[in-house]
Amino acid sequence: MRRIFKLASLLFGSLIVAAFAYGGKGYWDALSDAPQLRQRADDLIAQGLGGDSLGADHLAILLKVEDPNFVDHAGVDFSTPGAGATTITQSASKRLAFKKFQPGVGKIRQT
Repeated sequence: MRRIFKLASLLFGSLIVAAFAYGGKGYWDALSDAPQLRQRADDLIAQGLGGDSLGADHLAILLKVEDPNFVDHAGVDFSTPGAGATTITQSASKRLAFKKFQPGVGKIRQT
């Protein structure tokens, strides 16, 4: 029994380390991709596809429904009830930075 507990603990610890390593690689990839992603976002805004193109009323509704804590968090928000685990920032990153986003493990890199 003790051996099984040791093995399970080792496996769990390995999974945690792997998740942090995968997330860390995603972080460093994001830093290196940031100038290109910023340019893509600026191009979309220049084409009239930014948040301001919705109009003030629709933008306020979108923020209230989809990400009520948008102005107060740094892209990740698990505290707002009903908003879900994906913020507007994460949704934008998913569309700009991933060719084909796969939920699950991909959420680690997205976050």
